[in-house]
Amino acid sequence: MIDLWCVCSELLQEQDVREEGLDYAEWGAEISLYNPCSGETHLLNLFPFEIVRFLLLKPASLPAISVYMADLCDENNNKLWSEKILKVLKQLEELELIEHC
Repeated sequence: MIDLWCVCSELLQEQDVREEGLDYAEWGAEISLYNPCSGETHLLNLFPFEIVRFLLLKPASLPAISVYMADLCDENNNKLWSEKILKVLKQLEELELIEHC
């Protein structure tokens, strides 16, 4: 079975859905993202926010997310890159922004 990641379903159900489905504001290179489930606002840089935005389109596996982000960032998609992506995924999961689905 493929391990898929997606945006927290509770997060999307609670949001006043905007164009991308999340309540956020851009502040230069940083994005403030409100999570109504926890009541917290998170300040993210563009890298993790792009992962969240990608997962809004559909659930995706670590390999698919790694390929997308490598193309976006003009990086080699190798083991170290995938480990970096996994670390960010786990951090976003701790913030209750994404989950396994």
